[in-house]
Amino acid sequence: MHRDRFGRTWRWSLADAGDDAGASSFAAVDVATSLIYFPFDAAGAHDSEAAHALLDVYESIAGHTAARPDDVDFRRALQSTVRRAVETGWLRLERIADPHGRPPDVEEPRTTAPAPLAPAETKGSFSVTVLDEVGDPVDGVDVAFSSGPARHVVPTNGSGEARLDGVDETRMNASLVSVDAARATLKPRWATPRQPKIKTGEAVTVRELVAPIDPVSVEANVPATLVLTPFFQCHEVAGTHFQFGRSFVRSDAFELLARIAEALSADDGRKALILGHTDLAGTDALNKELSERRAHALFALFTHDGNAWETLFSGTDDGPNWKEKWDLEEAQHMLNTLACGDDKEAPINERGIRDASTKQAIHRFQAGNYQEKPAEQAALANADVLGVDRRRELFLAYAKRVTRRPVDAARFTKVGGSSFMGCGEFNPLSLSARDLESRRANVFVFDPAAEPQSLPCRLRDVGPCNANSGPAPKEAEPEGKPPFRCRVFQNVASKCPCQGGADVSHDLVVRFPFSLDAVDGFRHVLVMESDDGTIIQKKTLKDDARALDPTESEVSFTHLPPAHEYRMRVEGIDQPHEVFAFTPFEKLSGLSRADGVDDAQLEAAALQAEAPPSPPPDAPPAPEDVPF
Repeated sequence: MHRDRFGRTWRWSLADAGDDAGASSFAAVDVATSLIYFPFDAAGAHDSEAAHALLDVYESIAGHTAARPDDVDFRRALQSTVRRAVETGWLRLERIADPHGRPPDVEEPRTTAPAPLAPAETKGSFSVTVLDEVGDPVDGVDVAFSSGPARHVVPTNGSGEARLDGVDETRMNASLVSVDAARATLKPRWATPRQPKIKTGEAVTVRELVAPIDPVSVEANVPATLVLTPFFQCHEVAGTHFQFGRSFVRSDAFELLARIAEALSADDGRKALILGHTDLAGTDALNKELSERRAHALFALFTHDGNAWETLFSGTDDGPNWKEKWDLEEAQHMLNTLACGDDKEAPINERGIRDASTKQAIHRFQAGNYQEKPAEQAALANADVLGVDRRRELFLAYAKRVTRRPVDAARFTKVGGSSFMGCGEFNPLSLSARDLESRRANVFVFDPAAEPQSLPCRLRDVGPCNANSGPAPKEAEPEGKPPFRCRVFQNVASKCPCQGGADVSHDLVVRFPFSLDAVDGFRHVLVMESDDGTIIQKKTLKDDARALDPTESEVSFTHLPPAHEYRMRVEGIDQPHEVFAFTPFEKLSGLSRADGVDDAQLEAAALQAEAPPSPPPDAPPAPEDVPF
């Protein structure tokens, strides 16, 4: 509390972060000004109790300890800081009754106040114009200008400009208050493909609209421009997930594929493009068809297309240059992936040998006698062989290890009338004939506005490939640049920061000591939040969990920037609770909760913060199994 120059008593208070801090009245600002001047005598001394109280208020607002100098500069800084806090409502003044019993609303006669200090000088104006990727203004989005603890939120006008005048700063940071709100504003514009026309210049910053967006540094009196571009992300399904000369997708790719499915399903408008590749072993026509099979297999897994998978399994729709059939060894791999082993629950061989253990595993699968059985698996007649219908059910159970719900096939960009495409050998990662890393696939995920257009590619036709490719390089690039030949692929890959390489985003994998069958009965909704509120991801266990092994399940939270702290809450149950408080990303892996887990709390059994693994070193050449 403090008594002003009229003898009135006032109480200071600072608004809480959740309060509605509206601007104070002129009278409150006037009183604040008089309070600022009153504690100082003519010589500028401030040894009074009131002066010390005022300085304590200043330190609470400014966020640092004042040196308490006896000069005019400090008094000017104090005046500017405290007055601005009162004007914005963060510092509140409440008049209270004095000891003489006069009510607080009695207006006192004014007397001549001490001569006020000169107002603090302002450095100028701050301006940020927000544009989309074709140069149109983005209006109605909130931009926060900040410097230290001071923060001012200004909406963009019809020209896309957010402008802040009269601030005593030389440089401020400008950032979007809500990425989700900006996406909602731009979503109608980004519903169809568009040709970017990005403005360039010294004060122009280009940011992909995906949380979080780094702030833009703005200099006083120098207008800045922020260009927002659509979401475009690349993922690489490495060659380690495909055997040499084969298109079957092995289960060690599932963690990556699950992240891709999550990214594709995170927004109801995103689309994807699947492109398969091979190394340089074999003819270009052979490799074109092999790469198409790899892309087709990925498409079938994402969409749970049992008919497509059966076509790949039987090879009935292969082209003239590449013939491939999957057989018992692929079925054995799927059975082992589902933890459907023999009668002793031991894994079976994956060498294509139909021994007694394999027959036992097939019988257990048909009976639904395995822990990873999907609840919706159809009843199957018993037999020693799978056959078409049983293979289809086996594939569906296998695909649900990637994503519990199929991705809509309409989400995949059509290229030459197909929902997938193969690039063959035209875009290898090295010039080695048998290169593990080159036999891979790329999955690009993007907003419709960034969808690649007019791709000339066609299935089983290397004509467009040759027409759009340069000559085959004779030696590797000195700086290690991949020897991509196809200009069409180069253009698509150039839109992504990693240029078709491995995904560099970070993910959090939350694991639970419950089987997938048990998790199907849970109502829990896991909520992951960043410390600044820009990232909120929700996962429903019964829909989003996938099996890790027969006794554990897991849920992935994808694309979490490591610069933030994160916390996880549980909703959807009778007693919602916090699993862990805000924690730096790099420390999440230490939050093991292996003890004391029960159905009521469903705490994380293990929390593993990890980036997608880097591709392993080149493996030794595989035996030749491609007919030439």
